[in-house]
Amino acid sequence: MSTQLTSRHQTTPVPPKSLPRQRVFRVFAIEGQTAERAILAQIIRRDASFRFDGEAATTDDALAMLDAQTDKPDVICLSWLLDGGDVDRWAFVDELRRRCPDARLVMTCPKERAGI
Repeated sequence: MSTQLTSRHQTTPVPPKSLPRQRVFRVFAIEGQTAERAILAQIIRRDASFRFDGEAATTDDALAMLDAQTDKPDVICLSWLLDGGDVDRWAFVDELRRRCPDARLVMTCPKERAGI
């Protein structure tokens, strides 16, 4: 006598649910100090959610590089102490917003020191 398995006795392997793909945010850094740019890049590269996608030392270099990139950054990290002073600094921020309207801006600011 042969035994047949009924469907209630059969087990079908269930494939594991795939996790949603983690988004990777492209980060562009604008910082006048080479050492600070390098440290910022190292911090960004520590997290798999971020990809360090370029850097510039001056506002002019930053705009030229952003124009040359086909994909705009998701995050732009820039120093408060950029060339040009207060008026030019805010005009530069406005220009970044115009060129990269979907990017989030993060501005770093050094701790003030007495005597400087």
